[in-house]
Amino acid sequence: MSAQRGELSQTSVLGAIAGLILLIAFVTPIVRVVDDGRDEAASMMSAYREELVQIELGLQAEPGRAELPEALFFTSGLVDIRARVDAFERSPSPANGLLLLVETKRVLRAAAIAEPERVVELHRVSAVVDALCLVLVLLPLIAGLQVVRGVLTNFRRAGTLGLALALVAGLVYFGLGAFPLVDAPAAARARAGLGSWGLAIGGGLLLVVGVFGVRRDNWWRVYGLAIAGVVAATVALALHVDGAW
Repeated sequence: MSAQRGELSQTSVLGAIAGLILLIAFVTPIVRVVDDGRDEAASMMSAYREELVQIELGLQAEPGRAELPEALFFTSGLVDIRARVDAFERSPSPANGLLLLVETKRVLRAAAIAEPERVVELHRVSAVVDALCLVLVLLPLIAGLQVVRGVLTNFRRAGTLGLALALVAGLVYFGLGAFPLVDAPAAARARAGLGSWGLAIGGGLLLVVGVFGVRRDNWWRVYGLAIAGVVAATVALALHVDGAW
């Protein structure tokens, strides 16, 4: 299923190519920005700005709310938050999305004070934000690892851990890029940016690496480790919902 030990591995070459594609996708818009009144990024950011205003009003509605640490942390960072919103609206890339998600944690804490009746819902949203942050933080790290490992080893065959990582990462990033392309309406698919295509293609190549890079003597270890990783991540996310702040 792969090259013999010490020989050039085709799957390692594919892994490096996948890494390069994912690195490009990380800084490339996932949707095309168009000025026709139907820009998805602009619509989302407009709703985000409205939510910021509502949180400000909610913090001022009750005496003492605005003096709480979470509220002060929110108001002191409003300039940075709005700057991240503007940056994502101009270029809705995974990189800008990650920076916005980091600021969103600050927004969610303040929203829980401004709208205490939504605290359970906001906890769950915060857990999802944490998961997305982790996925996006790991994106350039895993992609860069594929490239660096290939270059430093002269594209020799990856080991069990490397193949399991490629399999799980490929599944995640392929799903992240392909789901909007497949599930979205035709009009939305037409607006898909290079970032979405890059995630789908790069993630798909990593899947190929993980599936076809195994050998007869390690396929069960690779697939078992990948399954265990997915199960562990799912359980960790479920447990994290109750303490997502």
